[in-house]
Amino acid sequence: MTLLLALGCGTPEPPPPPPDILVVVLDTTRADHLATYGYERDNSYQLDALASSGVVFEQAYTAGTWTWPGHAELFTGEPPWISGAHHAEPGGPSPLGQLDATLPTLAEQLGAAGYDTVGHSTNKLLDPSLGMMRGFDDARKHRTDADTVAAVRATTAAEREAPLFLFVNVLVAHTPYFVIDGVPWSGAHRARIEAAADEPLASMRMNGPDGLAVDAAQMCGDRKCSQRYMNGDLELTDELTILTDLYDGGLVQTDNALKAIVQAWTGSGRQGVVIVTSDHGEFLGEHQMLLHGHVTLPPVLHIPLVVIGPGFPAGTRHAAPVQLGDVYDTVLAQAGLEANGWTLTDGLTGTPRPGPIQAAAWADPTVSGVDRITEPWRFHMEGGSWVALRGDEVAEGDASLAESARAIPLTPNTNAHDEDVMNTLRALGYVEEGG
Repeated sequence: MTLLLALGCGTPEPPPPPPDILVVVLDTTRADHLATYGYERDNSYQLDALASSGVVFEQAYTAGTWTWPGHAELFTGEPPWISGAHHAEPGGPSPLGQLDATLPTLAEQLGAAGYDTVGHSTNKLLDPSLGMMRGFDDARKHRTDADTVAAVRATTAAEREAPLFLFVNVLVAHTPYFVIDGVPWSGAHRARIEAAADEPLASMRMNGPDGLAVDAAQMCGDRKCSQRYMNGDLELTDELTILTDLYDGGLVQTDNALKAIVQAWTGSGRQGVVIVTSDHGEFLGEHQMLLHGHVTLPPVLHIPLVVIGPGFPAGTRHAAPVQLGDVYDTVLAQAGLEANGWTLTDGLTGTPRPGPIQAAAWADPTVSGVDRITEPWRFHMEGGSWVALRGDEVAEGDASLAESARAIPLTPNTNAHDEDVMNTLRALGYVEEGG
């Protein structure tokens, strides 16, 4: 009988190979300006297609307000007050606080598990020399999104025995906002911008090798136009319409880049996990704000998140709030590794997310004299309500949550990068000469 039972069992099935994993960050993309999230303009066809194959998380939030803390949260699962990836203490050699070297990154974890880890980015702050891409076997910063997409094609076409973890960042939605003639609501502004002699549009206009653009971070007199607007020293009327239309045009280009990335991925025969998200959103005049990086309010915190993979039913929309950092443990679990915390699949199966949604922004040491952005900000959401604090005072939202928001630690990061990194930032154009 024992022999018969053994014969009946046969040879155990080998475990499935680890999945390939693609994570795409659509830099500076706010969820509420995407058709996938109900926006009136058709600007996210590829994201819609991915959404039909996976899960759309309708209320995903980042814990930071700019590239550095947003990517640190994605790569470590920790908010900026834990990771240290936020503005450094004023007076230091660099405005960037270093990412805590003791926190294991996704690339390190997956690399140790046998993955090939490759990162391609257009964002200057993801230049490998700055430290955010720690753990990648191959990390490269490219000049344009077209260069990034070309690198993705080469990476996906390469034969490899190990599973692949591929991270991609595309930047076209980030300021400066380019005039895109193939997008009606963007191209319609070309003549107006080219002919502009009036201020502040003439000051915000840029015309270079990459095309005609408008950038609110240009100087209007002795201060950036965006800073003057946020401080109430500059009135913008039709300029806000132009900024919004050009930004929305950039989202079309972003979606086109996403399409090219997905085509390269699927064309290589990979059948794995695909995650599309953003590091932060963008202000387009709401709350008397422009751009991003300073204030913890929904336009800059609410980001897209679409996930395709085992346990993510096709065509599903998930309404409960989640945090960008939840992607970290989700990726580890999808790779068959031990997840230390709650995953997005836990949420889909009904397990409540532990803890609130939170975010913070530190005072920018490179900015002075702009009251609204020279104080730290906090954001706290629970039970469908939220509050944003400027300093210790309630700026907007439900004041009953103020004490919980004040509990978010805002200790300065004294572990700033050194002067060599500051020189790199200047060379990359991220920090102005003399800044």
